[in-house]
Amino acid sequence: VPSPNPPTEVPDNFPMTANQPEPFDMRIVIPTNSLEYLDGGGVTGDLRVQAMVADWQGLDSGNIQDEISYVGVSAPTLMNGEMELNFVTENLDYVIYESDVSSSLLPGLTSAGEHMIVVRAESSGADTYTQGGTTVGPAEPISMYQTSTVEIESVTCDLDDNGIFPDAEPIALGGSAMGTLCNPGGSQADAIDIYTFQVPPGPGVYGTVEIHCVDEPTKIDLYGETYNVLGETYVFGGVSSLEYPAHLDPGTYYIGVETENEVKIVDYEIINYYIEDPCDDTIQFDYETTVGPDTTTVIYSGRKSIVTYLTEVWVVYTQSSDPSADTIYYVHSLNGGISWDSPVQVNQLEIACKRTDPTIARSGNGTLYCGWIDYSSGVGEPFVNVSYDGGETWSSEVNLYDFETNPLQPDNGPNGIFLDVDDNNRVHAGWVDSRVPSQNHIYYSYSDDYAVTWTPGMLVDDSSYSIPGGHSSWDMDVNDSGQVAVVWTDRRHITDPPLSSLDIYSDTCDPATGFGTDVMVNPPDLDINQAGPAVGIANDGTLHVVWVDQRNDGSLGGSNPPDTSELYYARSEDGGATFVAETEIPTATGYSSNSAMSPRVEISPWGNPYVFYMYGEYDLFISKSCDIGDTWGPQVYEFTGIPDTYIIGSWCFTIANDGSVYAVHADTRNDPGPGYVAWNLFMEVGM
Repeated sequence: VPSPNPPTEVPDNFPMTANQPEPFDMRIVIPTNSLEYLDGGGVTGDLRVQAMVADWQGLDSGNIQDEISYVGVSAPTLMNGEMELNFVTENLDYVIYESDVSSSLLPGLTSAGEHMIVVRAESSGADTYTQGGTTVGPAEPISMYQTSTVEIESVTCDLDDNGIFPDAEPIALGGSAMGTLCNPGGSQADAIDIYTFQVPPGPGVYGTVEIHCVDEPTKIDLYGETYNVLGETYVFGGVSSLEYPAHLDPGTYYIGVETENEVKIVDYEIINYYIEDPCDDTIQFDYETTVGPDTTTVIYSGRKSIVTYLTEVWVVYTQSSDPSADTIYYVHSLNGGISWDSPVQVNQLEIACKRTDPTIARSGNGTLYCGWIDYSSGVGEPFVNVSYDGGETWSSEVNLYDFETNPLQPDNGPNGIFLDVDDNNRVHAGWVDSRVPSQNHIYYSYSDDYAVTWTPGMLVDDSSYSIPGGHSSWDMDVNDSGQVAVVWTDRRHITDPPLSSLDIYSDTCDPATGFGTDVMVNPPDLDINQAGPAVGIANDGTLHVVWVDQRNDGSLGGSNPPDTSELYYARSEDGGATFVAETEIPTATGYSSNSAMSPRVEISPWGNPYVFYMYGEYDLFISKSCDIGDTWGPQVYEFTGIPDTYIIGSWCFTIANDGSVYAVHADTRNDPGPGYVAWNLFMEVGM
């Protein structure tokens, strides 16, 4: 009712309550409409709807949102029921609501064309209308409605001519191709594209084929020259890689990209990551990166603390501001270490204790495993946990020590732990412990259920003498088929006191038969120290062993200056039964003034051994052989050297499928003063 009545001035003589209580204005916007109908298939795509809503009472109070209880959209020929639009923001004139309504599209849409949509905005309070002073209708919320239209585009298959093997499109090693597939209603109209590439004469190529595609189910297949399937994988999460077979011999190969998606045109890109062996090329280290945080606390890695796949890198390390309160961290890089994700804590037990020698392994399906030596019980025990989501979360620790049959000794102090995963997803672990009182021996265990349960620890070495302490006294490696090789230093050959000399021994484990007889690697007539052994086992079963040797030490009557060491190499081509081709790995001066060279061995994807070691006092080098160990190329700096006020420690490396070398080490460059409290972890990348 106006005041005065009748009104003398319009609209001023009417109160705000005289205006309609429901919203009075709405504008519909379609921010996203990628809906399309594939002729013969179905409707796919995304649809977002936005409504800009105004209300008289809200404009008067300065709070429009409080006057609106609900905004929803419906479309009788397009959507299943009504879907609420979500509040986004409010300005002086409108409240904006918006939602993706793709999930409410009617199933089975089989046509293109125009569809009407209806947006409804409901008032927040119960209202009545009056007419002539008489109430009309019940007191209920009142809505306003607005309509708009949405167009579904019609598309048809654009057929190509590379759908059969004779018409395969060439793709280069290291090259890529983009294309589309079309399989409307399962018609196979253009459901497969075929590419071909040649592997030239020589050692073959190594790598993978990667597909980028968001439209599932779509897959890639690798075919041989007779069109036989060598491997296949389906797209998952927008990308997938054909990890096996990783090595291809010379010949003709085909890549098939095939979709089972029946409702839309499928866009994809494939990348042929198979490449020729770059071993003959000189390694050039291109850049260095700090791994994890730039910290002032002690930070270091274990012997096997890095894994890679294509340009992805995963590293684990121990960080501590207190030697009795270590934490295991994991970091990940998508771009070869140029940038790193935030560190994630791996150990779940929050007990403050020493945790050492972290090691990491990755299976072909992307599962990550981390192991370390844990002192939460007061003595050292081998722990392992697992991540099924690429390292974002980690399971609870599993203790590998078998208490039921072997009581834990109070002086147990394992020296290092090793983890690896073979192509059958068996997880292999090795460590040293003192279950035999006052003696160190090597033990091995495996898990076939993703590190949930483990076999009892199996004794590896047959020595009646204790294995020397320290992680540099033994090493272990596993090839793709699950063959295990272990090397260690042993005193059994030197029977007279004071038992000061060491020899290198080896043993291997076949998945079907277990470990065999220990075999001495170095010649048996040397009454000198052989130390710091490292081993790599190639996929053909060849063992490559490197150690630090003092046979030419001048203080022992040799031709080199006193207190010097050299790197020696031997290999076994019969699964570890005998060792041949013992050679010295050449260095700049022929010897090192540092007996703690601590070599690490990795086998390249092409089966050639690479060795990473300290030379002199402050430099790390890599040497490699391109003829399975017969000859060795010149040593290559991991970096150009650091001043002798720094200390280097805790190094390891790995070789990616493209031949890139990722080398990790810790040093004290950020704290070169007395005490060396601040260690940081660094990675160099070379090719």
